[in-house]
Order: sequence, then C-alpha cells, then structure tokens
Amino acid sequence: MWSGKHDPKEDARALRAAGGNEDAIIKIITKRTNDYIQKICEQYKLMYRKDLISELICTLGEDVKEVIIALMIPRYDYYAIQLKKILTEEEVNLTAIVEIVCPLFDYERAGVEDAYRRIYANVLACQSGDDKEDTLGIDMKRANVPWWARELFKSIFNVKRYAYLRDGSKPARYRAQQLNCSIEYGDGIRTLIYILFQHHKPERDRILGAYREEYGNLEDDIRENFFDIQQEVLLAILRCVKAPSLFLENCLLDKPEDHTTLIRIVVTRSERNYRTFSDFIKVSILPSHRLTTVLLQYRTSGSLQKWLLAIVQ
Repeated sequence: MWSGKHDPKEDARALRAAGGNEDAIIKIITKRTNDYIQKICEQYKLMYRKDLISELICTLGEDVKEVIIALMIPRYDYYAIQLKKILTEEEVNLTAIVEIVCPLFDYERAGVEDAYRRIYANVLACQSGDDKEDTLGIDMKRANVPWWARELFKSIFNVKRYAYLRDGSKPARYRAQQLNCSIEYGDGIRTLIYILFQHHKPERDRILGAYREEYGNLEDDIRENFFDIQQEVLLAILRCVKAPSLFLENCLLDKPEDHTTLIRIVVTRSERNYRTFSDFIKVSILPSHRLTTVLLQYRTSGSLQKWLLAIVQ
C-alpha cells in the first residue's frame, strides 16, 4: 500500500535491478501515484540514459503495453491520447468521450485540453480557417462529430464550476424551471450543461429535486424530447454527474470484453491524488471494489489480470 515514503532514485534502481521480474515491477509501479511515477521516469532517464516506459514494454511484452502506458505517462496526456484515438475511429463513440471527460474536475478538464493542444497542434490544424476552435474542436469537426455534440463538449470544457455565484445564486425552483423550458423547447443542451456542471453537488441535488417535484422525471423528459445518439449522450452525462461511480460501473458492464475501456477506468480512476492508496476505494470514483475485482477475474487473464488486480487490491 502506497504511503508516499519513497525515493524516486531508489525506485529507479529497484526497477533496473528487477530485470524481467514482473512481480517486483508490479509491486513498485502499481503502488505509486501518477505524479510520483513521473519523478521515477525522470531519475531513470538521468541515471541510465534510457526511457523507462519503453524498457518495461520491451521487457514485459505487448500484452501489458496498454496498462503500462495508462499507469506511467502523465495522466492528462493519457486522456488526450485516448480522445484522439476515439476521434480517429471510423465511428466516433461519443459515450466514451463522456466517460473520459465528465467525471473530471474543472482543472483536470483544462489539463486534458492543454495536453491535447500540446500533443496534437500542427500547421494543418492552425490553418483550418476557424480560429475560434481549438485543436480538439477542429479534430471533432474533422471526425464528423455532429454540431450539437461539438457544442456540448465545448460547453463542458469551458464551464467553470461555481461561476453561477458571480451572478447571484438563483433558487433551485428557478433553475428547475429554466431546465424544463429549455428541454421542452428544444434548446436544452447548454442549459443542461450549465446546471449540471456549474453547481456543486448539494445545490445540484436541490435543483434536480425541485425538477422532480414540479415536472417529474428528468430522464423521461430527455427521452421524450431528444432521440437516438443525442438522447444517449445526454442521458450518459446526466447519469455520470449524478452518480459517477455507478455510471462507470455501467460502462464496465456494458462492454466487459473491451479491454481498452477496462484499463482506462481501472487505472485512471483508482488514484485521484489522494494521500494514500488505502483511501481510494472509499473516496474515489472507481466502481465498487468487489465488482471491479470480479470483472477482472472473469474478463482478463495472464499478466494483464495480474497488473489490474494489483491496482485495485
């Protein structure tokens, strides 16, 4: 269990000495925070003039390449790379973008956006002719992401939680009325994002409670007024914001054979810069420990299973 009482130099030496001893490597890498791993990688580079991630992949094989990358590259870079992969697929999975982006804090989303711009900005993107769009927005357009989805994700990246306080906090019933009108008249996307992401949880719960009392079930209203993929994405966002852990749990259950999603959720949601790993099951948004362990035992095998179980146990 990680306690923070480690020395990056000593860990770098231990990893070098471990050679092909996978268990010894797992014991170190899976019990360190992502920020701390960056320090180990820096020390390894200074001491041995080699890239630690490349060395581990070369030593341990392609079977664990994806989980090593998820664990060891800077977290925002990893999310940016995952977004790029989604946007280059033949059919863009908008729900996967929701799964990556929506559980994050404001500053984390800003970090992902900055990482995406840093990694993927290029002359072609800059010459797109649309200087109002950043690199991520341009890539979404190229991937033929529908305009409403581009606006939706743009709103999510731009929204600042607690910004509503600057114009005075409106009563919950007023916000519920705003939400109902916008959904009924077909302009609900921005208002939905505004209410879900700009209000802290207690206030948001009051708004959703007021909506339920006055107008009924918000999910039913979304189903009635939005259709197909738009409905699916809006429902995913609503469920994610209301109960992130349950939403991620459903993401795991919906595609249990999808190792990319499994790795992304298990690795990146199990550590949110808390002081110790012993806390993460209690306070992070990783799905329930028991469910995750069962999924890993039945849906993975070999080295991949060994690595992922070490993360959650």
